[in-house]
Amino acid sequence: MAAHGFLQPLALHRTLDERYPFAPVNVIVPAIGGENSEQRAARFSEDVPRLSSDPRRATTESLALRRRGRSAMFLPMTDLTDRVAVVTGASRGIGAGLVRAFRRKGLRVALCARSEPSADEVPPGDDGVWFAPVDVADFAAVAAFAREAAERFGAPDLWVNNAGILEPVGPLRAVEPDAFSRQMRVNVDGVFHGTRAALDVWEATGHTGTIVNISSGAATSAYEGWGAYCATKSAVEMLTRVTALEEGPRGHRVHALAPGVVATDMQALIRAQDEDSFPKVERFRGLHAEGRLADPESPAPAILRLAFGPRVEEVSLDVRSADALGDLSAYG
Repeated sequence: MAAHGFLQPLALHRTLDERYPFAPVNVIVPAIGGENSEQRAARFSEDVPRLSSDPRRATTESLALRRRGRSAMFLPMTDLTDRVAVVTGASRGIGAGLVRAFRRKGLRVALCARSEPSADEVPPGDDGVWFAPVDVADFAAVAAFAREAAERFGAPDLWVNNAGILEPVGPLRAVEPDAFSRQMRVNVDGVFHGTRAALDVWEATGHTGTIVNISSGAATSAYEGWGAYCATKSAVEMLTRVTALEEGPRGHRVHALAPGVVATDMQALIRAQDEDSFPKVERFRGLHAEGRLADPESPAPAILRLAFGPRVEEVSLDVRSADALGDLSAYG
């Protein structure tokens, strides 16, 4: 970047962030003479009209601005200090891993689950983390959680619908209807409830944000013994695509992300099945034995990239979608 004559002082970022709080980008302004950061920020303010309060539209507008024969160059936001994220199903596994990873990047995080996370999963005593006991199958509870999270931290920039359950496992002829319905309520209704609660908060506050729904390879591949799970994840995929069509024009980003095979309690439950219940069990036992399970924090850079990097056109992605996601090092 220095070869192009651009400077990127932290003070300038802070000044511009205060002046343009809605723009989800950091700004690089060409240096002139011995200007300090305040002078450069003032020149930028004079040269460039005030941006739209819609952060997605602001990004598009700002990229096209030309004043005094110079370009203001914009980079994806990688300083995420005090941005706000919500994570459901965050008492353990991927959800808790996301909380830890997001906090290291400076985000404030509101998390919910049916049970409180252990100190090993989410260290206590952190003012940037707030937990509430919530069953995502209960819309009233999710909506109340969303409102209180916004009151505590501000409207979320990122909402991750992570809560989900695997059971019942087994051939559909042996699955109890109540167990099937419970999985639908958690895995599908829970995603809808989180989506609706986030959109309600954004509508009330004039904010825009990103929804990321945690998906699975089971959304597109049929597994014997996972009839209910495959059905719910397929439903989440389509729910995500419809929401993206409806809310994209309103400035929101909506994606489904398959996290790969991650070292969680759910994977332990999979390995504990017998072949009659889940014929593919040996594949997952083999992945575990070979040390090929990903860390629970591993999906975090991809999620942050989807929320705060340049817009990704693909709605449904795998965490290993290198072509679509590009370099994630700035978000790790």
